Amino acid sequence: MYRLRLLGQTGMDDEFARLGRGGNTTHVKSQSANMVYNKTKNRYANILPYDDSRVKLSVIAGIEGSDYINASFIDGYMMRRAFVATQAPIPDTIPDFWRMIWEQESSTLVMLSKETESGKVSTPNFR
Repeated sequence: MYRLRLLGQTGMDDEFARLGRGGNTTHVKSQSANMVYNKTKNRYANILPYDDSRVKLSVIAGIEGSDYINASFIDGYMMRRAFVATQAPIPDTIPDFWRMIWEQESSTLVMLSKETESGKVSTPNFR
């Protein structure tokens, strides 16, 4: 641990290293995200919500995958499922994004990425 601090790493870096870098995820599944009708709803094919923690939208009758959005619940300090983490919506998922905000009664949105990504605007203008 002392050696890590000398190298400029923190306790969080140490914990991340102990947890591994996602190599063994056989116990976690992302089946919903990999359904044919949901694949196009993922901004990135390699960043998928786990089935046991994903946000489920209300089902729209007759529309397969209408309950899917690439979003996950995150536990807070003293509250399970206190936060929702999601990617910026793509043009086809903007209605799903706002439906999720409405259904989850979200009152605050925080963007943790830059507005541009590889020279392109990464989020639609929500203002």
